[in-house]
Amino acid sequence: MRGVGTLLLLLLLAASASAVPARLSGSPTDAGHLTDSGAVAYARDLISISEQIIQRYVRPVAEADLLTAALMGLYEAANVPVPFDLASELRKSSAARHELLHVVTAHRLRVGDPPALQNANALFVSCRAMARALDPYCGIVTGNDRRAGEDHLGVGLEFADKAGRGPLVLRAVLPGSPAQRVGLRPGDSVSQINGKSTDDMAPEPTLLWLNGIRSDTGTVLIVGEASGKFTLVVRRGERVRTVTLSPQEYVAESVLGYRRQPDNGWDYFLDRQRKIGFLRITTLGRATPEELEKALTEMRNAGARGLLLDLRWCPGGYLDPSVAAAELFLGDGIVATLKSRSEPERVYKSTTEQKFLDFPLVVLVNGETMGGAELIAASLQDNGRGVIVGQRTFGKASVQRTDIVLRNTSALFKLTTGTFVRPSGKGLHRFPDSKPADDWGVRPNARMEFRVSPELSRQLKDGWTLHALRPGTERDVLPFDDPTNDPQLAAALRILSQQMQ
Repeated sequence: MRGVGTLLLLLLLAASASAVPARLSGSPTDAGHLTDSGAVAYARDLISISEQIIQRYVRPVAEADLLTAALMGLYEAANVPVPFDLASELRKSSAARHELLHVVTAHRLRVGDPPALQNANALFVSCRAMARALDPYCGIVTGNDRRAGEDHLGVGLEFADKAGRGPLVLRAVLPGSPAQRVGLRPGDSVSQINGKSTDDMAPEPTLLWLNGIRSDTGTVLIVGEASGKFTLVVRRGERVRTVTLSPQEYVAESVLGYRRQPDNGWDYFLDRQRKIGFLRITTLGRATPEELEKALTEMRNAGARGLLLDLRWCPGGYLDPSVAAAELFLGDGIVATLKSRSEPERVYKSTTEQKFLDFPLVVLVNGETMGGAELIAASLQDNGRGVIVGQRTFGKASVQRTDIVLRNTSALFKLTTGTFVRPSGKGLHRFPDSKPADDWGVRPNARMEFRVSPELSRQLKDGWTLHALRPGTERDVLPFDDPTNDPQLAAALRILSQQMQ
């Protein structure tokens, strides 16, 4: 049976015809609108993506393992039992490209065309499952995900998922957004929008509507409001109030100061009398170096004599902005070195041009300091530019690229293609088999480790989130208006004061 199927498939490849590959034994599901040529196109796309992953992934990976994970995801989405010999069959056929194409095509035909796999969904589902065979930082990035880090148009909030009827609950509010300016916070519940109950409103289309975007179906959730203004009834505990939001362009802040000013901008001095600056980087996006340079320039013009740079809970971000942010504090020297399997080693170097070198620097880190934030901390530590205070960082020094395209979709495959190492040459990335004594992450300087419990760290993170979201026009008192309420910040402040003497 397999020989006949292979011959037919070879004829198909040679003549671009639509010959039917032999199906696997067992009862296939209803094929629906799935055609044999569609199944072949799926197989070609999936194998092409697996080949790109094999060539670029940071570590060697077997194609059979990738395709096994992908097809398991396909079967799961179709609610069809996974064949017990799936992995062994793929391993046997992986040496011959035409045989592998035949096997993947036959499995695609076997699961049929249920709604979850129609059109381009089958490739999307399979690639999402394929990421299971890689590290946790690989996966699918959709158009919406990409826009979330680029576009700043809308109201600047996210709704939590919900099941059944009930009010909409805020999951996140972006600093600098219209939602932040009117005082909204995560956990607030929205019971009405423009006088209509939210009990039966779904989070995603409602958010599109608030952001001034029509849904994918071309319909509008609620019609009749052409002004672009939305009146929300919001509950926080026992307090109920009404706010007005309008979608607009805004700057989603990634560099925060110590306290808001009346215009909602930032005061970058923790102690203005002693000229001690405070900057907190919450993420490393493409605009972060420009934000950081602007804040540093304002501080220097105001006579800054020292700086506390808070990188706690920063999940990192893009590589190039991380390097550019670190360079602002460095003279001549190495910032980091990027290593990968598919490209030559790349060394990122800093120059002395337009830098901020004339004040001491203390950097706060913890176990949730990741990626580009670790790069910044390591480069400052190895170049002797800053003192690192707090707790050992996470150890995520891998670099992801998003240039593998899923055909006929707006999605890309995010793949780990390399790791960056410290200027000293020591490793930063913590691999699954890394031990505590190995070189990974950034350790505080000697006698500069100040640990807090996971529970206290969570409380500190929540407190600083509220601190960032308090509008400049509000005067309610928050815990970190007094820096001594944060024990790690208080310790860093003592150390910086000693550095300034």
